[in-house]
Amino acid sequence: QVDPLQPEQCCQLIRRGLLAGDGSRTLTPEQWRELRQVFSSGCCLPLFASLLLDEARRWRSHTAVSAERLARTVRQAIWKLFDQLERIHGSALVTSCLACLTAARSGGLSEAELEELLSLDNRALAEVFAHHLPPLVRIPPLCWARLRADLGHRLVEREADGSAVLAWHHRQFREAAARATCRQTGAPAPREFTAPWPTTSW
Repeated sequence: QVDPLQPEQCCQLIRRGLLAGDGSRTLTPEQWRELRQVFSSGCCLPLFASLLLDEARRWRSHTAVSAERLARTVRQAIWKLFDQLERIHGSALVTSCLACLTAARSGGLSEAELEELLSLDNRALAEVFAHHLPPLVRIPPLCWARLRADLGHRLVEREADGSAVLAWHHRQFREAAARATCRQTGAPAPREFTAPWPTTSW
């Protein structure tokens, strides 16, 4: 179990993360004030601070930030990240990807397996090819590559059954993704997250 940080330690984590980018990123005094208010009244776990760092990286100096609109828990912060991904990449594609990663047996999915499963999802295909239907209807590798890039370090690569697979780096993402998927599809939240398809090699 990871112990919570102090509010100022959370702010220092965000400050170092911003500087680690181009070396000059910072926030306005008003933005720092709202972040401190969130940390002072809510969660101070390192994972939560890391998620708010990801959000702060998207802010500009003119971005209006309100403590009331920021996440207050790890799960809220993860769901905000998922919502952001849906706006960028499409709801059906992201929901399908979350479901596949979360339900995977053997600790994860290879990229080939994930692309194959995404290509079997008619809703994701209809979303990606809304304006043009190619001769071979499969999820374009670039769509998955962009989504994976935006998921970033939230996915880790590990070995399972002698193959490299992708999996969530933290159980909170797995649990939040399972519930987010159920929320989107209307399915009941599962007690065990096991894939409805057999483990297959492509």
